[in-house]
Amino acid sequence: MHHSPLVSVCIITYNHERYLSRAIDSVLRQEVDFEFEVIIGEDYSSDSTLQIAFSYQDQYQNRIKVAQSGKKKKLLIDGHQTGRFNFLNALQKCQGKYIALLDGDDYWLDSNKLQKQVDYLENHPDCSFSFHNVYLQVYDNQSTFKKTYLSDTFYNNKNLRHLLVQINYVPTSSVVFRNNVPEFFPEIFYKCMFGDWPLHILNLNYGNPGYLKETMSVYRFGSGIWTKKTKVDQMQPILKFYDWIYEIAPQDIRGLIPFALAKNNIKMAFECLKTLKLYNFCVHLTMGVYHWLFWCLKTRRLSY
Repeated sequence: MHHSPLVSVCIITYNHERYLSRAIDSVLRQEVDFEFEVIIGEDYSSDSTLQIAFSYQDQYQNRIKVAQSGKKKKLLIDGHQTGRFNFLNALQKCQGKYIALLDGDDYWLDSNKLQKQVDYLENHPDCSFSFHNVYLQVYDNQSTFKKTYLSDTFYNNKNLRHLLVQINYVPTSSVVFRNNVPEFFPEIFYKCMFGDWPLHILNLNYGNPGYLKETMSVYRFGSGIWTKKTKVDQMQPILKFYDWIYEIAPQDIRGLIPFALAKNNIKMAFECLKTLKLYNFCVHLTMGVYHWLFWCLKTRRLSY
């Protein structure tokens, strides 16, 4: 008799031949009292990533499934090829009550990670997802990690729900969420440069974030396109993100969007100033002040 797994581990991978085995092995080492499956979303890699994924599928046929993306399934966002179709396709293959995300070049450290996060969600029905801190590791640097993604004081932030509209503080390879994946994804998933941030905002419709104050995985950084961008180039898709967030955000989050726009426009303005882009500095500073005043007036009206 076939039983659906309680958890689906969704591994997203592209050209990760040097790292994928470590990612998968870190999942297979999990010590749990429930069934889980592993869905590997492979995005038509040009190296041996697909062959590695298939070798694990052959070895663990009852647990691992490879979900391939074809060459023609690349979604263009802002003129750039992305792995978004691969991400969304893999999510929709997940059958578990919960979904855990892991990038193919990251890996988990704690063999009890899945058990801890599932137990947390089972005991906190008001939470739609749980996450934790991660160590930062520069690509190809195997030295001991010293820095973490989130600061020690992050745990003191009491309103994680509202903070999420301002900044994506959730490390992708740390999150476990309730499987409320829609049959048809909202438009933002096909237009926004980020795939994980809209997913976390969408999950706020079903509950709150839950933070486990432990560091249980490793995030590799330093080789991707994103990390090579300037601060100004990184800020541009963040500002565009707010053009589409209304369609998926719950009501209490929508009221905070003007404040988030104000904060990020002002941040963008000073990044432009550093590079002497004075016109752009003036534009974003003006937009920041406008959104801040709009938010102040709106919240004042709501307080009566």
